[in-house]
Amino acid sequence: MMPVRLTVALALAAAAFWATPAQATSCPPPPDVSGQTYEQAVEALHSRFGYGVVTVPDPVPPGTSFVSSAETVSCNEFKITRVQVYLEGQVPDLTGMTLTAATAEAEKAGFGVTTQQPEATGDWKVAQQTPAPGGRLAYGQAVSLLLDGSTEVPYLIGRTVAEARRMAADRGLTLRGADDARDDQIVEDQDPPPGEDELTIGDAVDVVLSEVSPVSPSVSPTVSPPVSPPASPDDSPSPSRPESPQSEESPEASPEAVPTVAFSGEETGSRTRAGRRSGKACHEPDHRPESGHGRPRAL
Repeated sequence: MMPVRLTVALALAAAAFWATPAQATSCPPPPDVSGQTYEQAVEALHSRFGYGVVTVPDPVPPGTSFVSSAETVSCNEFKITRVQVYLEGQVPDLTGMTLTAATAEAEKAGFGVTTQQPEATGDWKVAQQTPAPGGRLAYGQAVSLLLDGSTEVPYLIGRTVAEARRMAADRGLTLRGADDARDDQIVEDQDPPPGEDELTIGDAVDVVLSEVSPVSPSVSPTVSPPVSPPASPDDSPSPSRPESPQSEESPEASPEAVPTVAFSGEETGSRTRAGRRSGKACHEPDHRPESGHGRPRAL
């Protein structure tokens, strides 16, 4: 006869065995919302059935998200209380972008990137991607990229070193042979020749430079017109006197009028007598100094 304790233990173990599968399948699956947008799934699960909804990832990335799958995560007496939905998004178009730009764009949309070209640098460009642009991928997964590192050799002959460096950098290339060169030196030759070969981004173009910098065109100096100093008051021209009008001469010259000077006193009488004796009229004025009593008077 088996002991009582052993019998009880076996009974409990059997009960647990038969109860476990039933308990594991006691929570029913949620309604199928696969392929619906996130907004449509929330409307069906929460608004219609009253289930709580959690998402993977959380928070939901910007843009349109779709439900890839859903599962019940909790229930109460065979009734669903919470559903977890797994979201996926649309892959952006990364073709033509550099690896650096494509990585940033994919991360902004909620994805990563991967490539099988470990030698690639950030300047290599995306030639192909999987999934294709617009395809769906679970958030957090990586977009597979095929990169193209080839670039066309630019025409550098005749350019200054500064211009050649800039043109090469635009193609992801560098210059070899111009480390100590002046910016104004001229590229006389290059290898490989322009347009014939393609290089890989990161390669260098060999250049041969001129020994003498180009002669800058001479610029004739600008000559300013002389500036006259301001006129001083002393240098200002004096106004000219108006010329007195000259009277027209008559055809026959008139005799000049001889002024007669009258003298007073004895001096006048003596001069008169002397004139009579000499028989000549006193027509000329006396040039001797005049006294203050008499002044010449015009006749």
